[in-house]
Amino acid sequence: MWAGFKKLDYKVRSTAVFAIIFEVPLFFFAYQIDKVNYPVTYIICLSGGVLGWLIGIFSSPHSNKESEQFRKLSSIIGTFLSGYILSKFDKVFDPQYLKLSFDTLIGIRIALFLCFLGITWIVVFVSRYYAKLD
Repeated sequence: MWAGFKKLDYKVRSTAVFAIIFEVPLFFFAYQIDKVNYPVTYIICLSGGVLGWLIGIFSSPHSNKESEQFRKLSSIIGTFLSGYILSKFDKVFDPQYLKLSFDTLIGIRIALFLCFLGITWIVVFVSRYYAKLD
């Protein structure tokens, strides 16, 4: 395992190390904010990681064929999501949703989701991008 880690580019290694440095405290924080319902918070964190992984893969294709497949798939997903988001956009201004802040459990879970999404996206993108250059 360590032999393969040593062969990686320093940029990939440093990205992986920083991801671990950031994600371990985030998991600890997620446990501390709601010890009773921690599995729900944990699943939200993992969901952010999985979505970040998918976005990282889509944003760093290895070949022209893969790029073309990703382009087709992303246009289909984009069309669906934009229609769905536009149909729900008026609810953003609903007073019930405007109360959402980061001092509530829901707001903290959203922040955790976004943190795991971003960290995983960066790690997958960097590792796929630099693997493609070799």
